[in-house]
Amino acid sequence: MDLFTQIRNDSLFGVRKALEGIEDLAGLRNEKGESPLQVAIRTGASLELFALLVEAGADIFEVDEEGVGLLDEAIKKGRLDIVRFLVEQGIDPNTTRRKSGFTPFMAAMAYGDEPIARYLLFECGVDPDVRDSFHKSAADYARMTGYGHLVQLLEQRR
Repeated sequence: MDLFTQIRNDSLFGVRKALEGIEDLAGLRNEKGESPLQVAIRTGASLELFALLVEAGADIFEVDEEGVGLLDEAIKKGRLDIVRFLVEQGIDPNTTRRKSGFTPFMAAMAYGDEPIARYLLFECGVDPDVRDSFHKSAADYARMTGYGHLVQLLEQRR
């Protein structure tokens, strides 16, 4: 039973069965080089399935060669449930490993995801004034991508 197929099918039963034959879940990749957790995020798998993979040993701290992590992927896909889960499991939303310095809050603002931006700002207390290597802030990204109305969130914080 192929784990990646079961993840794409959002099958808890299938994933449990497929996990029985896997010793190193953290090192497992599909033909595209994606981890099980990346596939779960990309394909819209349930939070329950995502949590099962983490419990089975998948690495929530994985990043690609550019420093893009699972928190970034979950923000890109608008998965507030997974963003919350990752933060609760120890991912620090105030830091980034991206070479550009692009933060999770910048991503939420750039993608126009108000629920995630609100969560990061008001519940996680991220610093909205951080600038990346291009000297851009989250507010700058919101304006550049046409989500200038999200800048009002920053005013609510003050």
